[in-house]
Amino acid sequence: MRAFAVLRFGEPASVQDLPVPNADAVVLIRVRFAGVNPLDNNLLGRLTAASSYPFVVGIDFAGVAERVPPGSHDLREVDRVFGTARTHGSYAEYTSIAPAARMEPLARIPDGVADDQAAALPTSAVTALRTVEVLGITKGQHVVVMGATGGVGGYAVQIAR
Repeated sequence: MRAFAVLRFGEPASVQDLPVPNADAVVLIRVRFAGVNPLDNNLLGRLTAASSYPFVVGIDFAGVAERVPPGSHDLREVDRVFGTARTHGSYAEYTSIAPAARMEPLARIPDGVADDQAAALPTSAVTALRTVEVLGITKGQHVVVMGATGGVGGYAVQIAR
């Protein structure tokens, strides 16, 4: 598969031919869209010689479940899915997510939501949700969201509302 990845410490990210992630006990996803976030670049800057390589860039994605392991989840092959791929990255033709991985949420894309829209959702929306929860906003309070036209701010306005 083609992926935008760093092969070794100190090298820049570039398009590489890598093996498709092993699909044993994980959901294998054919990536249709990858979201782009400042976090993607920040993670590149945090790579060390001890990091796991190859390192595929990107976290947010939307795609189609190609292989789903038997078990305690409700996904089926051919389901449209979106989520965060911290382990295998999203700037690739395929990624994989372990079912119920705490830091790698995976869900079906709701009807009426396009794949490109779903790929832009996870990091920004979860950041906004957690921020609103931490602030403890309740009905009747007024909130000012600085940067409400950005990804996180746009979701924060809707969630706080």
